[in-house]
Amino acid sequence: MLHRQLQTILVPAVLIGGYILFSSRGGFFADAWDGFVGPFLFTYWIGLGFVITWEVVRYSLHTDMASPRTVALTGLVVAVFMLMMLGGPAVLFEDPWLFGVAIAPGIELGLPWLQGRIAAKGPSAEASDL
Repeated sequence: MLHRQLQTILVPAVLIGGYILFSSRGGFFADAWDGFVGPFLFTYWIGLGFVITWEVVRYSLHTDMASPRTVALTGLVVAVFMLMMLGGPAVLFEDPWLFGVAIAPGIELGLPWLQGRIAAKGPSAEASDL
């Protein structure tokens, strides 16, 4: 959890520092920062906030001995509520930067699965081992 808290501090620092650095300059780097890097970092930072909030909610549910079904249902209800609060599914197609919000939670969900898949394979047998 500490690395996520550090990310929530470092990402805005880089975001603000980048705007300060590139606002006085013109050209390719200023355009890239304003058009791609800045909005991406901002939406990624929002996604980190969702990850930390979900960890707190999940920990609270596990402390209360909630079933996995309750945890999954809570996550689904919160996700649908947030999407409807933003304006419904159409907003995803109107503002593509909102997909950046899903990157941090996607990494958070996908990394343990990927690590489990890699660990399950184990070392491969070579011809010399046979």
